[in-house]
Amino acid sequence: MKKVILLFALTMTMVFQSCNDATTEEREITPVAALEMAKNGVLFVDVRTKEEVAETSYDVKNYINIPLDELEQSLSKLPKDKQLVLVCKSGNRSGQAYDILKEKGYTSISTMSGGMNEWSKLKLPVVNGKACCADPTSSNCNPDGTCKPQTEKACCDEKAMDKCNEDGSCKNGAKCTEEEKTACKSSDKACCAPAKK
Repeated sequence: MKKVILLFALTMTMVFQSCNDATTEEREITPVAALEMAKNGVLFVDVRTKEEVAETSYDVKNYINIPLDELEQSLSKLPKDKQLVLVCKSGNRSGQAYDILKEKGYTSISTMSGGMNEWSKLKLPVVNGKACCADPTSSNCNPDGTCKPQTEKACCDEKAMDKCNEDGSCKNGAKCTEEEKTACKSSDKACCAPAKK
């Protein structure tokens, strides 16, 4: 009888321990929980395409866009010592990203259920039509491709300087030519884009 009780106690201990281990990291969190985590410094990793992000993006502070097909080549951009929330359009690609990162040794990761579809449905903060920079790593651009404040209409190269103010914005009424816009695509400054309204 003592052996049965001991065996039962040992089994229950193992069951409770495995349940506790399973809840220390939630694989999938809600958009509302993700937003709260974003306010506390978690890094949003958006695995949608750059085109999708240009249309609508998550309006959170710590954000990086790494398309799923570039994820394995971009691991150096993702810290292993920081909580990551993986996001996409519907939750499918973020689930795939989760599996990739788990395999690569990441432990503090979660996916957000429903992706941008659910985030938008809940009317959580988004920014529409953000992309304005030819090179999102430019000093004139935020990492997600949006223009930094006061450089929303940056001129592109030396040829266009007569159309630019000292801060790099276009002079009133000035517009980049098609040639200048083409040259801009290879520079680190944004093309003359319409100002945000």
